[in-house]
Amino acid sequence: MSVIWSVYALVRFAVIALVFIMSACRPVTSSVEPTIVGPHNTSTAEMHFATATLISTPANTPTRRPTSTVTSAPTLTAGQRVTVVEQLLATNDNCKLPCWWGISPGKSKWLEVEGFILSMGAKTGQQTIGNGLVLHETGGFDLPDKGIRHRISLIESSTNVIAIMIVADGRSNSEAFKDVWLNYWPDKILSVYGKPSRILLKTFSRAGESSPEARTIYSLWMFYDDQGILIRYGGTTVFDTTYRICPSYAENGNLVPDIEIYLQSPVSSVPINDLARQGLMPETSLRSLEDATGVSIDQFVELLLRDPQNACIETPRDIWP
Repeated sequence: MSVIWSVYALVRFAVIALVFIMSACRPVTSSVEPTIVGPHNTSTAEMHFATATLISTPANTPTRRPTSTVTSAPTLTAGQRVTVVEQLLATNDNCKLPCWWGISPGKSKWLEVEGFILSMGAKTGQQTIGNGLVLHETGGFDLPDKGIRHRISLIESSTNVIAIMIVADGRSNSEAFKDVWLNYWPDKILSVYGKPSRILLKTFSRAGESSPEARTIYSLWMFYDDQGILIRYGGTTVFDTTYRICPSYAENGNLVPDIEIYLQSPVSSVPINDLARQGLMPETSLRSLEDATGVSIDQFVELLLRDPQNACIETPRDIWP
């Protein structure tokens, strides 16, 4: 199953910037692939399950945040960077989404953000994608000892960061992923950001692999359109006449340890769908939560907040392509 998810995620991520431009009717002026500098270009590992404990953050390690110039802070060592990344994932620098690690889409200047990235000892690469827009890829935010890879991309327009895309993959160490990304479990997001404006479900009527207990993949998309937030959770469920979707990383859940987050300014004129257009295609493989399961968004929120470890919804297989 890990191979299926790896191909699925990489293909979708590769076209994010392109569809973002096309949605705004802007021409693409370059077909050059983004240059990613640093240790981020690694092959996707097979899914392995092990245990790990979260490394505590030393009290004398400061949280890094965007600064005024690219040379305003000393470069961190690889070990220090890992500690700061874990701290930022735990606190998000005390800012709420769509702010990410102190970076606010529509407000933060790229030069300041670049200074923040470089001061952590991470790397950046860029690609001009048309009409003044620039896609910035980053490398160096992985947690190698925990087997967690992070892919963080930013889109710049007129010197401002206007969108942030985060992909986390912890399938080589699911227990570590669950700890590090605890604040982004579905029930945690619901408790902080409230009722989503939309929830979409995506799955298929065919099995994802051949085995005595075949499974198929699904994606659960939670939209906060008025807040500039879109989060995708992926999972697998037993291939049966009825699919049981249990959107939790707890023992009884069937989410896989990866997550995608798309962020933009709440006042952006571009629908947040366009940041994740490839993953939301084809439209025939998407249904609203209520249409797919008979469960309303209000009922879904109540279910997950009441008993997140055992919350499950069901959808018939024969309605899916």
